[in-house]
Amino acid sequence: MNKAEIETKVKAMLAYKLMLDISLVTNESDLINDLGADDIDMVEICMETEKEFNIATPDEEWYEEINTVQELINLVARKIV
Repeated sequence: MNKAEIETKVKAMLAYKLMLDISLVTNESDLINDLGADDIDMVEICMETEKEFNIATPDEEWYEEINTVQELINLVARKIV
C-alpha cells in the first residue's frame, strides 16, 4: 500500500468516524481542534486505525505524536510501508 492509498483510507475512516464530509478532512486538520474529536473519539480512532491497517501502536506513541491528519498518515506509513 502506498502513501496515497494510506491517505485516502485514513481520511475516509476519519470522515466516517467523526460524521464529517470528507472534504473537511485535510492533511493539515487538527483531529481535536478542527475535526471535533474528543477523548473517546481519539481512542476509537486509534483502535480503528490499528484494525484497518493491522498495526500496533503504543499509547505513548499515539498520544505524543498524533495531532493532525498528516501525522496519523505518517504514523501508518511508517508502520506498514
